[in-house]
Amino acid sequence: MGFKHQISTLLHVANLRLEHGIPPKRLMQALGLKPGQPLEIRAGDGRLEIEIAPTSVRLKKRGKGVVAVPDEELPALTAEQVRETLERVRR
Repeated sequence: MGFKHQISTLLHVANLRLEHGIPPKRLMQALGLKPGQPLEIRAGDGRLEIEIAPTSVRLKKRGKGVVAVPDEELPALTAEQVRETLERVRR
């Protein structure tokens, strides 16, 4: 998704009323959010910040190290999800 698309999405939702606290569908799609996904929403300094809520984990000793284990079962990642994430963090 290009910068131009992000700007048009932001301009489009600027005129919408969020009466029920539900982000508009187009914004959810632009951010890659899924229906029912827990979000953290903060307001401050004239901004509204929306982030995906972190997954609750506990630390567990494995071998000689420690790993984070999610408190609830998570779906397996697809090869495409892994590829997209790697491309995004490498930029």
